[in-house]
Amino acid sequence: MSGIEDLSLEAPPILSQEEEERACRQARDLISSALISAGPTLDNRGVKTHLLPGLWYATMTVLTSVLTVEECFQFLESRHQIIVGHGDNADSPPRSLDAAAMQRYVKKVSKAAETIMEKLMIALERMQELDIDDRFAETVFDVALKVITPAWGPDHVRRAIVEQSAQLVKSNAGGNVEIRNFMEPERFVSPPEKPRKPQPSAHAETAAERAIAQYHVKRAPSERTISCFAATERLEDGRSSWAIVMRIASASGRLERRDIYGSVEDRTGNKVMVKLVHELALAICLDEGIATVDLRLTDPSIQRLLPDQTDNSVDSKRFDEQAWKDISACFSRHAISSKIVNISMTDDQQERADKLLKNPDR
Repeated sequence: MSGIEDLSLEAPPILSQEEEERACRQARDLISSALISAGPTLDNRGVKTHLLPGLWYATMTVLTSVLTVEECFQFLESRHQIIVGHGDNADSPPRSLDAAAMQRYVKKVSKAAETIMEKLMIALERMQELDIDDRFAETVFDVALKVITPAWGPDHVRRAIVEQSAQLVKSNAGGNVEIRNFMEPERFVSPPEKPRKPQPSAHAETAAERAIAQYHVKRAPSERTISCFAATERLEDGRSSWAIVMRIASASGRLERRDIYGSVEDRTGNKVMVKLVHELALAICLDEGIATVDLRLTDPSIQRLLPDQTDNSVDSKRFDEQAWKDISACFSRHAISSKIVNISMTDDQQERADKLLKNPDR
């Protein structure tokens, strides 16, 4: 498994603004998904209530492992300056524990941090594959702030940064960098009050009934991991068939298998590949939330139509304008990686796709 020590500190290549935004979005999505996936494991290990201090400890572990002490100072100072405002818990003192309770607290925070680090290392491996691992430390810190600040409040987040900076001074003087166990405030920021519902009049009740009749059921957004196989095949009647076989695992624990297939009039097999790529983009974007997609193909011609290819061989003119907008939007929002694999009938997704390709009307 790749570790933090494998991160390169060399200057990353210069990217265009669009490439930069895409890389930042991919990095944020991967780290966010890692933190979401840590929830069940923290619960199973009995340390879910120590998520926030564990996340802070893990974040500082990443920062001090990648950056020098001087770079850590500069980074923490830059983030301290952009944390503005005050929470209604600004005057809340840090939690105070006796020696025995403190020992238990430190042990559980350490266990929570270790659990979170396991998930972050998985995200780091994926970032290394995408060549965006130079953003790892900064992204971990910024995503952690978005999780911690609404609970601790800006005052105590600034306190956490100041205390850790002071600890760096103290430990660096002794030649050994240490991470400070942060004591959470006794009182968290109060959640926003829900607006009161107005008492409906007879006319309002009629409108409410009408709204219920027009209500559309919609699944809540969720981070997803998708294993996908896609292929095309020319048929004997002048048509070509296409098939997409997906296995979707949501962060909520929901699992789904999805088959999407069809055929088009196409004797050459060229039009069907364009159709397949567009349908793939629509299928990935069918549900809300960010998806990490492992796409497997046996035809390099299909892979060359994907906008995630970096050899500039993608011919967008083969798509109509709306289809290309759909495809570009999908690949810029989601983390999609594709690879060419050998044909194998022992692969259940390939086997399923083969049946759909040969019988696209069933």
